[in-house]
Amino acid sequence: MSIDENLDQFEQQIAQLYQSVADFKNCTSALRNQKCQQIDAQLHKSELYLIEYKELLRQSAVVLTSTRSRHKQLLDSFTSIRSEFSSVKQKQQNQQQNELKKQIVTVNMQYENQTDQLKDMNSKIEESVLRVQINNQQVVNQDEQLQLVDDKFTHIQSKAEIAGQLVSNMKQKENKSSRILQIAFVLLSAANISMTVVVAVQNIGK
Repeated sequence: MSIDENLDQFEQQIAQLYQSVADFKNCTSALRNQKCQQIDAQLHKSELYLIEYKELLRQSAVVLTSTRSRHKQLLDSFTSIRSEFSSVKQKQQNQQQNELKKQIVTVNMQYENQTDQLKDMNSKIEESVLRVQINNQQVVNQDEQLQLVDDKFTHIQSKAEIAGQLVSNMKQKENKSSRILQIAFVLLSAANISMTVVVAVQNIGK
């Protein structure tokens, strides 16, 4: 490949690099990594062209002034675009690092908030468990009190039944005594009548 042909291809490479860097500035963040790799590959390819061109210059016996001037312009352009790309690339990397730091801070804050919420939930659960235990103990105490009341009521009811039986027995005895008295009164009355009749008969006989 001649020197001019090499310079033509190198010039095309420079033009492509300018366009690639312009696209890199305007592309979305999702495509920047892929575009960055493409530009790195183009820079590497251009460096290979420079090496080949330098070798051609070394081998060439005659170097035209215009060719040297053109080479210098292209070299300056290549150096400029490489410097600009490096600056843009560094800026993009810094931006990604800053975004990553912000995301890490956000995630840490979310984690701390979730941790606080979990602590609050655990505290509320413990309070609820304690209230349930207290309520259960109160229910047990109420059951015991109800059992005592029920036992007392049963005892009183038993005594009342005994007292009722005694009253019934006493009434039965009173009824029997009353009947005996009535019978005795009747017998006594009958005896009095008989004595009166006997006396009357005796008086008539006299």
